[in-house]
Amino acid sequence: KKLMIQESIKKLNLKYVSKILVICLKRHIDKFISIKSIKNAISDITKENIKIEVCTLNESTTSQAHTIYNGIKKNKIKGPIFIKDCDNQFKYTINHGNKIASLNLNNAGLIEAKNKSYIEINEKNEVLRIVEKKIISNNFCTGGYGFESAKEFNKFFLEIFNNNLFKGEIYVSHIIHKMILNNKIFISHEVEKYVDFGTLEEWKKYQNRYLTLICNLDGVIFKKSSKYLNNGWTYEINKKNINALASFMKEKKVFLFII
Repeated sequence: KKLMIQESIKKLNLKYVSKILVICLKRHIDKFISIKSIKNAISDITKENIKIEVCTLNESTTSQAHTIYNGIKKNKIKGPIFIKDCDNQFKYTINHGNKIASLNLNNAGLIEAKNKSYIEINEKNEVLRIVEKKIISNNFCTGGYGFESAKEFNKFFLEIFNNNLFKGEIYVSHIIHKMILNNKIFISHEVEKYVDFGTLEEWKKYQNRYLTLICNLDGVIFKKSSKYLNNGWTYEINKKNINALASFMKEKKVFLFII
């Protein structure tokens, strides 16, 4: 089985990406997986000449945005960045600029609508406002956010953090909200093929879309034959089994191994 982080980036177009930075707690690395394994897992998905780094934090942070701030600072990240949640998947081309990867609720299927941040946009797809956990329009954020400058992200985070402008956890949406108030323009881009696995139940449901089957060629695909049996050596197809395999493939994505 693949890691969730592999699935989260699998459908992204990384043509303009030069580096992937994974930010996580050191104690989680020590307990569950190695840095080398994370790098290998991502390399298996990207298949491109992209540098992969893992930033480990010794202590938990106060919020999502605080984690990103520490990752940018510790790894001395400069220039354009794109922030991607690891608990969903969508098709999207990552490019530089202040952008929000979004989706209309009417195109989203079944999701936990109350857990999303929402945006209001104008006819130019410019974001007029962004609100966390409150439905203000049909357009919600899919967990992908582009910033023209990592330095600018950190600047606005510190303004919020040091002045306690938001009570509780600081989300990326709060950074964008503050930037919009300072006349920064963010453009909304709609994603395709969005899949949410933000909860354990949703992740298991996603995993259950896939099925691995191992079956014998002789006796399963073809009817059993032998020089000692009445039918001798034959290559008569077992239609019942073939139909059963076909039905599996209609319902799930099947990895079929024939031995």
